[in-house]
Amino acid sequence: MDGTYSDGPWPPAISTSALTVEEQPITEPSADAAPMPKSFAQQLTACTVSCVICNAALQGMSYMCGGARLHQMAALAVGVQYLVLLHASGNVFGNERTEKFFDLTGSLTYLSLTVFAVLAAGWDVLTQRQLMVAAMVAIWAARLGTFLFGRIKIHGGIDPRFSEIKKYFPAFFNFWNIQGMWGFLTALPAFVVLAQDRGPKELGLVDYAGALLWAFGFAFEVVADTQKGAWRARPENAGKKTWITGGLWSVCRHPNYFGEITLWSAVLLIASQSLLQGPAAAWACAVSPFFVMLLLLYVSGIPMLAESGLKKWGEEPAYQEFLAKTPIILPFCPWAPKEAVALVPILVLVSAAVRAM
Repeated sequence: MDGTYSDGPWPPAISTSALTVEEQPITEPSADAAPMPKSFAQQLTACTVSCVICNAALQGMSYMCGGARLHQMAALAVGVQYLVLLHASGNVFGNERTEKFFDLTGSLTYLSLTVFAVLAAGWDVLTQRQLMVAAMVAIWAARLGTFLFGRIKIHGGIDPRFSEIKKYFPAFFNFWNIQGMWGFLTALPAFVVLAQDRGPKELGLVDYAGALLWAFGFAFEVVADTQKGAWRARPENAGKKTWITGGLWSVCRHPNYFGEITLWSAVLLIASQSLLQGPAAAWACAVSPFFVMLLLLYVSGIPMLAESGLKKWGEEPAYQEFLAKTPIILPFCPWAPKEAVALVPILVLVSAAVRAM
């Protein structure tokens, strides 16, 4: 948390429910930005196009990964958004348009999909592998949702990222659509296993290795966030032109992002036990950790934080030294570009390829 508000893998006006709890800067709309269409027909068209693209993408991915249950889960992912949007839009119940429950809904999407998959399969017939991935998704989502909802309550239910966006309903609507996609795609390997576990009935070495890797990634993320929160709470750091350099923040600049990518790679590793016994197309779910990585590395994670840091401390010699000596995201590797973190999910896929031989 670096003194700003937004966090997560989405662009500044989109959800923090995404993935991590490191805050990002808020970007103001450009003065010369193209005007948003105002007529009812234009707004209806924009909403329809957004809805069609989102649902087509999710249903297409569900088809590739196989199973009618995945189609139902894809529909549920966006259905949860639309249900909460009935209130949030302010168009149905006459309340003011609000973003208060946006981030919480993102976490509830994961929990809803997981509960649906468990109930649909039948609790008494779930495999140990299915129980494992269900617990991983639920623990991660519960932790994120609790943090995000508590934070927005502190700010009176107002999220500055939406100050302009919510004035234009199609844009507001689009972010809920994207959040549904995020909730489904990120945990897709787990959902594929929950829909049908084709792997060995008993847990094996790969499953236990995946569990350890997930625990490592989750702990890395939680500890990093806790350390930064404690650092910011210290009175001596208030209002100073300084940045955190201790704890996990000394081994890389974005330890929580590293933990995030690692834990979803671990879920894919566990899911590979089932994927190796299923249709090849089901490996489309391997997009999960790369999707997370794409958002954090190129969309609104690292790029926005880097820009914010340069604006705040770019002229400070100590900050320049910090950037030169501290790895971007791969711990203990100052020479490595940010893309090097792709080694984590790539190694997971390589291990699967070796086992398939």
